Amino acid sequence: MRKASFYYILLLLLCSSFLLKAQAPTDTVYAEEAEEEYTDEDTVAPVHYLWDQELAIDADTMSDYYSGRLILRKVPGKVMDEMRADKAMKYKLSRKKETERSDLTWLENIYLAFLQLFGIFHRLILALLIGGLITATYTYLKRNGYISTKKEAATGTDIKLTDEDLEITVYEQQITDAIAQGKYRLAVRLLYLQTLRLLSDKQIITYSREKTNAAYLRSMISTPWYKAFAGLTLDYEYIWYGERPVSSEQFKTVHNQFSQFMNELGYTR
Repeated sequence: MRKASFYYILLLLLCSSFLLKAQAPTDTVYAEEAEEEYTDEDTVAPVHYLWDQELAIDADTMSDYYSGRLILRKVPGKVMDEMRADKAMKYKLSRKKETERSDLTWLENIYLAFLQLFGIFHRLILALLIGGLITATYTYLKRNGYISTKKEAATGTDIKLTDEDLEITVYEQQITDAIAQGKYRLAVRLLYLQTLRLLSDKQIITYSREKTNAAYLRSMISTPWYKAFAGLTLDYEYIWYGERPVSSEQFKTVHNQFSQFMNELGYTR
């Protein structure tokens, strides 16, 4: 019995030593990798269809650049046909149609109608404004003696002293006759002629066939009678050249102004 136990223990010791030797700390994976030499050249990169098949130019040289070599890429004809046939690739520029408002107020409708009317006749309105400005300028220059026509000089409508001017007393008689006949415009004209004759007699102005009312005014600008005579000239030209009808009351006012001016010059009736 003891002998059998001894053999049994010896057998266990032998088995345990064999198991310890089999479990030695050796990494088989590491050993296999160590046996093989790893190199990058053995790794083959997959070919990608987007990669450029042309070789890049060496950064250290400019020979290819100076040689003028140009790499052209072309889109395959099939791809171009597909893109041309694709409706999504066809762009058309179109303006969005403006929708008319149906909820306009009456004030907005009037405003739109006015804009349309002005858009049609704006040139006509502009022409009328320009014509009115030209007419007003011409009238002003004519009344102030800056414009004189031959017809007016021949008919005597432009008042100026001549060698055939009348004496003051003769003018006085003609003025009285015109007032009696109710010809107040003619009476104003005679009053102005009488005043010019008085200014000439006082040597305040020098009459001439070529002088106009504006010329006489310019010669009196440094005298104390300039302002009053300018007012009389304005009234006279407005009534005579403007062909304005004059009532008896209006004539009395104008007549008093002429009489006062001639009294200041020393003329007494």
